[in-house]
Amino acid sequence: MKNKTALITGAGSNLGLALAKRFLADGYNVAACDANTRFMKAAAAELHTVDRTRVLTLGADISDERAVKHMTRSVVKRFGGIDVLVSNAAAQGVGYTFTDTPVALLDTVIGVNIRGTFLVGQSVARIMLKQKRGVIINISSNTSERALRSRSAYITSKGAIDALTRAMALDLAPYIRVNTVSPGYIWTTRWNAIGEKARKTRRASIPLHEPAYFDDIADMVLFLTSDKARNITGGRYVVDGGCGAQHLPAAVDM
Repeated sequence: MKNKTALITGAGSNLGLALAKRFLADGYNVAACDANTRFMKAAAAELHTVDRTRVLTLGADISDERAVKHMTRSVVKRFGGIDVLVSNAAAQGVGYTFTDTPVALLDTVIGVNIRGTFLVGQSVARIMLKQKRGVIINISSNTSERALRSRSAYITSKGAIDALTRAMALDLAPYIRVNTVSPGYIWTTRWNAIGEKARKTRRASIPLHEPAYFDDIADMVLFLTSDKARNITGGRYVVDGGCGAQHLPAAVDM
C-alpha cells in the first residue's frame, strides 16, 4: 500500500488509534484526526514512533464544515490524495432515557455522528471522485438494529449512518466503494472502569463469550478496503460475537 493514504477520524484513542496503527503497519500514509487535542497529542507521539514521515495528525471538529474542509485540504497537501476514509469519530451520549435526554446532548450526538460523518464523507468523496478511486468505511454499531436502554440519541445516529452508507454507495459508484462496519461490545478503556463482575456479565451475554478487540474490527476494515472486497459496496458488516443474532442472552433464554 505504498503511497496510499488513509484518513481516520476519532483517531486519538481506542479503536481509532488502533486503526491508524494498523494502516501504518500495512504501508499506508495515515492522517489521524480527533477533536480532543489532548488525545491527539498523545496519539501523535505513539504514531510518530512508527514512522513520522507517513503520519499527519490533525485536530478538527467534524461537525464544523470549515474545519472539515481545512482537514481534507491539509491531507491532500501533505500526501497528494486520499485513498481510504474511515469515519470512526462518535459522540456516545449514553446514560439518559429517551424522556430525560437533554436537547443539547442530542444536538452533540447528531452533530458528530450524523452531520460529521456526512460532512467528512462528502468532502473526501469529492477528492476521490477526481481520483476515480477510493473506499469509505463508516463505523456504525450493532445497536443500529438492536436497541439498548438509555442511549436513544446514540442509537438513532447509528441507524442513520447505516442508511447514509447505502445512499453514499449508490451515489458514489462506480468509483468509490462505501460500507459500514458495525461492532458490538469492544474492549476499550471503558471496560477497565466497570469492574470484574460487570465484565463477566457482559461476556456471558455474548454468544462467543468475548468482546471484539481492536484487531477484530481492524481486520474487517482492512479487508473491506482491500482489492479482495472490490465487488462489495453498500453493505453492513457486523463484528459482535453473535449478539445481533440472538433474541435473548443465554441466562434468560428459556
